[in-house]
This record gives sequence, structure tokens and C-alpha cells, in this order.
Amino acid sequence: MQYSDPIRQDFIRSVERPEPAVDLARTALIIAAESAPEVDVDGVIHTLDSWAEELRRRLSPDWNNLQKLARLRSYVFEELGFKGEHKDYYNPNNSLLHEVVRTRRGIPLTLSIVFMELGWRLGIPFEGVGFPGHFLVRLTGEPGD
Repeated sequence: MQYSDPIRQDFIRSVERPEPAVDLARTALIIAAESAPEVDVDGVIHTLDSWAEELRRRLSPDWNNLQKLARLRSYVFEELGFKGEHKDYYNPNNSLLHEVVRTRRGIPLTLSIVFMELGWRLGIPFEGVGFPGHFLVRLTGEPGD
């Protein structure tokens, strides 16, 4: 099926790739653009890249993934100030990645996307884990992962 809408075309191109090649942040932003066409996809990607580069400068090259994970957690939730949205949990903006990056408030899924995307840029092997009613991030390749 062909769509004339460029947002839909971008989405289809994104998800037709083999799973390891899907750019999660870009795809989430394309989904957000469905309801908010003004989304600056490249601008948000640049923000994520900038945060990852800043964090990379703060990591020691000899740190293992658990040490990097601890620093990433501190950076995202303490320094950048990301938090779960509790007061207005069901607000659709909590599911739109560009809004979560802007407000630093979101639901577990969108906060996990931010967390994984930053970690992946640093070479941390994360994967998403769906639980009933929850979404978790798993660090792979470590004892007891």
C-alpha cells in the first residue's frame, strides 16, 4: 500500500528494516509527528546525540557496563531531571518522545526510550523488556542480567 503522506512513508520505511536496524528514537518521533506534524525529528535526535556526547566525556574508558549504567542513571534522572509523570499520567504528551525530551516528564515507555538511546550511543547493550502493564530496560551481557 502506498501513502501520499510523507510521515506515513517515513514510518513505513523505518519499520520495514530488520529489527536491529530500526532507529527507535527516529521511529518514535515519526509516530509523534502523526499527531504533531511540527515535530523537529532531527532536532530531537541532535539533542539526544549532544547529551550522549556530554556523558561520554564523563565516562572513564576502563569502566564496565555496570559502572556506565550507574553514571547514565545519575545523568538522566538527577542531572537532566527526567521524571515519571504521576499527576497527569494519561496525558498524550507523555507518550510523544519530543514532548518527553522537552518537558523531561514521561511514562515508563518513553523514559525508557530516552534511557536506551543514550546508552546505545555509549555502547551499553540495553534491550527493552515488555511486562504486563510495564516496560523495563535490561542490561545484557552482565552476570545476572
